[in-house]
Amino acid sequence: MKFSPIEKRILINLWTNDTKNMASALSEMIRKDVKIVSCSLRRIWVNMVPKFLNPQEVSFLMVYTKILRNLNGVIIFSSSLKNILKIIDILLHKKIGYYNALSQENLPVIKELGNVLNGYYLTSLSNIFGNEISWEDPRISTNAYRAIEDFEFNHIYIQKIYVLMFNGKLSIDYAKIRFQMLLLLKEESARKLLDKLAEIDGSIKP
Repeated sequence: MKFSPIEKRILINLWTNDTKNMASALSEMIRKDVKIVSCSLRRIWVNMVPKFLNPQEVSFLMVYTKILRNLNGVIIFSSSLKNILKIIDILLHKKIGYYNALSQENLPVIKELGNVLNGYYLTSLSNIFGNEISWEDPRISTNAYRAIEDFEFNHIYIQKIYVLMFNGKLSIDYAKIRFQMLLLLKEESARKLLDKLAEIDGSIKP
């Protein structure tokens, strides 16, 4: 499935705007500057997603939310475990390094933080699709390869399934934190999104 340059621009503009809203909200939550480093869109084989989530193969963590019904996709908040624990330190007004491992104390906070951040993108999609979409509660994983099996993009180890990957890379320079927000959409779901945007705004002609 091919998308024109205009269609790609419409999609990346929507994603970038949602990322700006999320970054602004997180900045208010932690009272630190949250900067957008880049926002990108690319077509990718879903089996390659783990390498983008964790390119350095360090201890990492992701909070992901599956989108259901009229869209087939996943929203992901991810970074190294060290970086996510730093964000929790800041959020809970702890000294950086207070948490050095996952625990029963910080796991619920991490899950709720992912729920809040992912929620900015879900709200945007919900404003477009109304009750035509729904989503599951967020899940936490430290294994990206295992997690993509749960994304329900069909038989990913049998078929070569492609998705559109929106990737927002962000930083909190105060604590040298980098993290990313991803939206993975099956290509037919991206087409549905473009069609819906065209319905809402007649000036958009994908």
